[in-house]
Amino acid sequence: CFSRATTLSAKLRLLDVFYGAYQREVVQRALINEEQWIIDNIKQEFQLVGQLVNSYNKNDLHWPPIARKLLYLYALKQRIDLVMNQFIELCPKIINSDIGWEIREAYRIAKEKIQRNEDDLYNQFEQSATSQISDLLLQPVFKMLIISNETSQIERIVVNIDNSLECLLREIRYITGEPLYSKIPPKFRELIPLLENERLLRLNVERLRSIASKYNYLIEHMDLEERLIFEPKLNKIDQVINRGLNEITWKTLYLSDYIEQAYGLINLDAAKALDIVHHDVSSIKQMAFNWSLIQADIFIPYQLYTFQQALQTHKNVQSKFNEKLIIDGHRIHFLVDNIAKVVAVSSASPSWLNYLDYLNSLILNGIKATSLITMKNMLLAMTNQDQQFISIVVELNDCQLSFEPPLVPLTSELSLGEMLIEWINSYINRGDLIYVLGDDKTRNYSQLINQDSLIIELREKLTILIEETCLESLKLFEAFSQYSFLYKLSVNQSFQLFLNGDRRIKSTTPKNFLNEQDAGRRSVYSLGSMPTAELIDHVERSFLSATNQKQDLQKIPLLQEFENEMKIYQACLSDLSSLPDCWNVQWIRIDLRPIKQTLTSLSHKWLWKFCGYLHNQTSESLNNVDGFLGAMEPEIESITGLERDTETFMKIMRLFNSVSSKQQEVEIRFELMRRTLSLLKIYSSSN
Repeated sequence: CFSRATTLSAKLRLLDVFYGAYQREVVQRALINEEQWIIDNIKQEFQLVGQLVNSYNKNDLHWPPIARKLLYLYALKQRIDLVMNQFIELCPKIINSDIGWEIREAYRIAKEKIQRNEDDLYNQFEQSATSQISDLLLQPVFKMLIISNETSQIERIVVNIDNSLECLLREIRYITGEPLYSKIPPKFRELIPLLENERLLRLNVERLRSIASKYNYLIEHMDLEERLIFEPKLNKIDQVINRGLNEITWKTLYLSDYIEQAYGLINLDAAKALDIVHHDVSSIKQMAFNWSLIQADIFIPYQLYTFQQALQTHKNVQSKFNEKLIIDGHRIHFLVDNIAKVVAVSSASPSWLNYLDYLNSLILNGIKATSLITMKNMLLAMTNQDQQFISIVVELNDCQLSFEPPLVPLTSELSLGEMLIEWINSYINRGDLIYVLGDDKTRNYSQLINQDSLIIELREKLTILIEETCLESLKLFEAFSQYSFLYKLSVNQSFQLFLNGDRRIKSTTPKNFLNEQDAGRRSVYSLGSMPTAELIDHVERSFLSATNQKQDLQKIPLLQEFENEMKIYQACLSDLSSLPDCWNVQWIRIDLRPIKQTLTSLSHKWLWKFCGYLHNQTSESLNNVDGFLGAMEPEIESITGLERDTETFMKIMRLFNSVSSKQQEVEIRFELMRRTLSLLKIYSSSN
């Protein structure tokens, strides 16, 4: 076992374990070599400790210097005492022999070296006490420190405790405490009260540092407006701080009371109040800033709305935004009341009224920013050449063209211009949703916003742009005025006027109803000469007349006039089909599809009216010819053919005369029916 133990402490431990067996002489004789090794190593250990006394290694720099060295010497002393006491207990015979004298002498020498060093350190420590200790204790607890930077100098208060005093107190605490348990030198008796309440001293120092930190925070982070409402508190605080700078020292008996007073005024009252004020004002600023981030109009992103969509979307957006303003307004008033409560300032004091003006300016700027942003978005949407934001339609109401909605205030119905002006006014008057802070109810934010030069400039630009665009859009009626004959009167009424001679396009009465292209058809007239122009005119008007009154016959239009009218309606159809579906006027898109559809339907209705009338007249003319021929047939069948039947001969002659007199009229009617059928073929297919 001893051969395996290689250190002194291990071999002494074995002797302690086998102490009973080791007391036998036979065992001691067997371990004579081990005993000699232990003795030699003990003497070497004591010599080594004597050398280590003067070779101190500064490992524990967080300890004060003297206490650190004393603790080091104490450890060396414990090191040799442990070995010596253990060897005396295990080997009493050896320690009392001549060999043991060498061990005792080495132990004494090491002990004396340690003791001399301890005495030197204590003497050094006692001599370090000078009159400065009293001076340090008589210094004020605070001092003013000036910190300079590139632009200005900042004054701060700091705790006026010297580092040497703190180090000395720590030194004494470690020396007089475990494990050294040394006595306080007489020269340090002034520090006895501080040492007895060292924890209180450290607590006071930390509380004073906290007070100084909060005071510096108050002075550096308090705005001018806040400084005015905190003026009563600051006056009391300045009095307390001045006492700490001039009167209160570390030996003052009521130092704790002073700290309690300063801590209550600065840390518990003013600093907390300032934090609450900063938090509440920051909340007000954040709310005012967030108003500009919320969607407050329908102009961004660019999108085309119908009038009803624009109204509904605007209503929804404004409802949500106004609700947000109202809620934030109530919250702002609550926060302001909380500030007044925390600061404990009179609502009638000039400083509080000035502070309310400052808060009102924050709220006013937030509301005005939303108005400016919305009006600028509106101006951008109206001046964007590539995108219109509202679509209106042209309709036919009561035989008049009109816009839906109206562009100008002509009726009791809200016009587009009036609606947009109302929108602008609602953007500007958002300040009515939040009451002004303070008791002055004669003012409101909207009045101030209305007086802003940027708001006035934007409103004028928008108003001019709205008026110009609406007036330019009205010019569309001039383009559609050429189609007014389609809707000014009803189709039946206007057609009746046409039949009565009130014709929009006057046609000259033709001298010959045949044109050059009809020359090849003159052979249809048999026997007699060509019909006269008067007869053609009379037959044509009779053919196209729906009545038998001869006095109205000259008012009946000719077939050429029918054709001219039908050509006009056919041209209307062609023009309407070529019109675009919309017409862009700056920020307005006018939807032409409804009016195109209406006018196209009217054109078709007119063509159908003309074609229907000509078809009816043709059918009636055919029925008349058929009736005439039908009336002749019984008369012809009644002829007997006898030679001396004079009555029959006279009847035949009357029939020939009747047919001869109707021949030209029938031929003219057939030619008219042919031309009519040609017209019906042309215009019925397009209708």
